[in-house]
Amino acid sequence: MLRSMKGWLAGFLVLAAWISTMSCGGNGTIPGGGNGALFTLGSGSGRVVLPAGVALALETLRASTPFGTAPINSAGDFTVPVITGGPMPVTVFSGDDVVLYGYVGGGHTLVTADSTAEFLAYLALAGFLTPPEVSEEIQSQLKGHPELAAVAAKIAERMQIDPLAVGNNDSEIASALNIAAGNILNAPEGRGILINPVDGGYGNSVVHEGLESIRAINQRRRRTLAYVDQISYTTEDNVEHDAPQEITKVKLSPTTGVTSVVGALGDLISGKVAYAPVISDPVTVPVRPTSAIKTKYNVTFIGIGFIAGDIVSLPESRKQEYRELALRSLALDLFLPVLLKVVIPANKEYFEQLLGSAEGLEAVTWFLERVQEVPGIAEALEPNSQPPSPSQIVLTLLEWVVESETFQNACINAIQAMMDKVGLKLPNAGDLKVGFTNISGMLKIIDAVLLSLDASAQVVDIVRSKQAEIVEVITNRSKVLLDPPYQVVGSDAEAELTARVPDASGTGDLLKYHWTCTGQYGRLKDGIHEGNDFESSKDKVVYAAWSPYGIDVSDKVTVEAFLFADNEWKSLGTAEATVDVRIARLAISPVLVAIKPGESMAVEAFVTPAPPANEVFEYKWITHGTAGSFNGVLEKVGPREVTYVAGSAEGTDKVTVQLFRLDRAKRIFVGEASADVKVETEPSVLYGTIEVAGGVEGGYGGWSSWWEIFVQFPDVPGATSYRAQGFDAYWWGQVDITGPPFSAAQPAAGHHGFSLTGGSGWGFGEPPTEGDILAEAMAYAAWRFPGDWPITITK
Repeated sequence: MLRSMKGWLAGFLVLAAWISTMSCGGNGTIPGGGNGALFTLGSGSGRVVLPAGVALALETLRASTPFGTAPINSAGDFTVPVITGGPMPVTVFSGDDVVLYGYVGGGHTLVTADSTAEFLAYLALAGFLTPPEVSEEIQSQLKGHPELAAVAAKIAERMQIDPLAVGNNDSEIASALNIAAGNILNAPEGRGILINPVDGGYGNSVVHEGLESIRAINQRRRRTLAYVDQISYTTEDNVEHDAPQEITKVKLSPTTGVTSVVGALGDLISGKVAYAPVISDPVTVPVRPTSAIKTKYNVTFIGIGFIAGDIVSLPESRKQEYRELALRSLALDLFLPVLLKVVIPANKEYFEQLLGSAEGLEAVTWFLERVQEVPGIAEALEPNSQPPSPSQIVLTLLEWVVESETFQNACINAIQAMMDKVGLKLPNAGDLKVGFTNISGMLKIIDAVLLSLDASAQVVDIVRSKQAEIVEVITNRSKVLLDPPYQVVGSDAEAELTARVPDASGTGDLLKYHWTCTGQYGRLKDGIHEGNDFESSKDKVVYAAWSPYGIDVSDKVTVEAFLFADNEWKSLGTAEATVDVRIARLAISPVLVAIKPGESMAVEAFVTPAPPANEVFEYKWITHGTAGSFNGVLEKVGPREVTYVAGSAEGTDKVTVQLFRLDRAKRIFVGEASADVKVETEPSVLYGTIEVAGGVEGGYGGWSSWWEIFVQFPDVPGATSYRAQGFDAYWWGQVDITGPPFSAAQPAAGHHGFSLTGGSGWGFGEPPTEGDILAEAMAYAAWRFPGDWPITITK
């Protein structure tokens, strides 16, 4: 039985107080494994400002980070050890009691009632469970958030009565915090947020890759194993023969975050930012033996979930693998990241290196053994069990950190052992104990924390997933082809499909076809028949698409070909094609036209999916004419690109493009997009360029590579901020980034940059050249980030 939650809170606040993915600047490199220095240890300065009327002497207080404690002088100033890179949490103590929370570095210097409200909101919203890049964005959006003004005011009010109210579980502060956290979570969702997965299933699927291979797909933020097993084969006499054999086992990591898409604060917390599915390498599933006409395979997915699915039918060996996989999901994906952030506020790449390295495997295994000793954990991991919610399990683990000194020491030792495996020694390891024992907090925070945990993507994905799911795959020795096997059409459009039997001896009347379609979003037509299931002498059909509710959908079309021989129709096999029905989306570039009086600039429209060649589309361009025109006219019909010519005076305007599909006499509206126009004598906008950076390390015995795409722009003297706007063709949405801070790793001298996306790879054998990496990145950038990128300068 899992332990109660009440005793957990003190330990939770201690742990979360040190959570960070960045900190302030300093000197002294700490060596990391593999890629050299991963961060530096330095110092960060701040100032404590107590609310008016609080009866505490500043010089009696101290400030603490995971790497040391420092006194505070009578003016409130302090300097503490930190890790470089951005804001690091700092806690102000009076003796062993908490007074205030705050941050140093990354633009943070003051520790006040406001910073305490921001920090406590970060805890209450479970920001520590999000990926590093999302954690940073949550912290940024919480700074100055209007919902926290009432919390800060309540902290100041209660500290006048009890200077240690923050650390003494003050119920009025907790109530204000719960209200603010609930309002943030329940705020309207951000417009244009991309949610992945969009399917209503259980997150696992199999897709074809060629004629005799498949790929397994994981669309959940949980670890998954996929077993590929041969089950049976069928011979020409239509007799099925059992032939069980395990072919392979595929590991699928949790879905990965995409950093170039930023949502509203509530969406970030619940995980409704874009996440990319994880797709396996191709797995060969041939027709075998040679006497067979088809072979049946099962792809069995297992992963932690609250729906039993097919877990009961699995052998004990695979149930044991489920237990181990579920443990790794809870311990390594939900619990350990919190502990790692306690002591090592490292970036995403470092987490991956630490948890994925062969060198760290021994320490990880030892840590997993300790986690299994926590009361209730083993029972929660049993197949076909009814475990408590994942958030309750995580809270139990954190509670046990505080209540069990043995487990606390095991956690500290495991972290240190992992660091040792990758060549990194934690500084002042003894200070870690302070973080586990010296902070207490408000009891009612736990209500908001549980709400946030249960809303987080990691927890939701576990709750809605099956523990095991079996997908049947049948490989036919089919000679029937259906072209094209995949195509995309717009709503209310048509797609032509052609069946081919290149090896068949019959032609004309000697062949017939059985056409079927899942028919969820379209119908088949051959000029005579219309429907979703009919026989025809024609080898071509037209799929007439429609999309309900204005959403993207998909249909399957199957054809079975028959040859007339020996006075009977004999099946030659089947073929399948996928037709994706996509709502046409329209975008415009640049989103901000910034020119001087009398100058001109081209404005371009982008459409996805690409308009079919057999359909006619029309673009209508409109401007108000308040600052210019399209060479003297305010409306223009026809081209995908127009030129906006500014007038002789400064002003603002708007350019709108509308897309129509022409269908006989009908003019069907598809969508529209707009760009702002700013005509200035002294422009406050310049245009950035899309650049790439990358590198390769290692050699034939093992190599790793990395690449980054970023928008680059020159440093402007006196500028206080830069706003970059552009278009992302992958997610088909606008990109809008403001800084500093600047996230690009390697901008040119005298320039700044915002990172848009990036990646890494590794392998053995002949490594790619840096030129290869950069060329591929630039080709990808040209497709994904087209058009102009205006940079608005604020001075």
